[in-house]
Amino acid sequence: KGIIISSNAFEGDKALENLINLKAVKKIGSYAFKDCSALLSVTIGDNVIIDDYAFASLKITELTLGENTIINNYAFSSCIRLLNVNMPENGGVEINEGAFYGNTVLRTIDLSKTTNRIGNYAFYKCPALTTLDLANVEYLGDYSFAGCSKVNTINLPKVIEIGHGAFMRTTVLGNGPIITEISLPDTLKVISDEAFMGCYKLTKVTIPSGIEKINNYAFAYCTNLTNVSLPDSVNSIGEYAFYKCGKLKYINLEMIKEIGDYGFASCTSLESVKLNSATTI
Repeated sequence: KGIIISSNAFEGDKALENLINLKAVKKIGSYAFKDCSALLSVTIGDNVIIDDYAFASLKITELTLGENTIINNYAFSSCIRLLNVNMPENGGVEINEGAFYGNTVLRTIDLSKTTNRIGNYAFYKCPALTTLDLANVEYLGDYSFAGCSKVNTINLPKVIEIGHGAFMRTTVLGNGPIITEISLPDTLKVISDEAFMGCYKLTKVTIPSGIEKINNYAFAYCTNLTNVSLPDSVNSIGEYAFYKCGKLKYINLEMIKEIGDYGFASCTSLESVKLNSATTI
């Protein structure tokens, strides 16, 4: 069964420098090592459950995870010196809500080693991340990568649902991912509200067949977006969906039946559109 470390067991122990034989532990309770500010690295064994806030607010620079680790809510949040997360070769890491929330210098984590779901706010405001290899991910939680301002590569070949604000900016001046193009897979069924709002370097988007609606604010403030290709399955454009996409020149709307309020407001480069099927604008 392995060792269990109870909730709050070492919380706030500022003299604790090393965790010896932590690999033998199978469950780490909530807040167990929160605010243990002398710890500089943590190594987790295989098949471990890490409960809420267990390692939150540490000064660790490196984290090593074992296979089939379950990281529960905000377990490593606000670890503002964490640079690298070493993922297990065999993967199976489950990342739940806010797991790495606010880790402002986190640069390296191989997300191809995760399970099929990334929790809400999992990497919210992790502005040093550059590459998101979401090879196994089917469900991206709300605001999961919002404010990740240096992300320039996103791979999501199996995604089914992109949650609210998953890749959005979190400031008025813009700190969304700096991807320039994204081709979404045929597996995708839902692009939620604000999903790519404020991705200001995005120039081209290809929407797969099966999507029926571009939801509210989905691509708002994508100020360099010039080309959007919609499949025949899309029949509705939500409110503010492309608001202030000032460089948008081409989007095919022949099949669109409904356009929400301000759907294309301030799209000053859009010269002509065909609304053959429109019933509500």
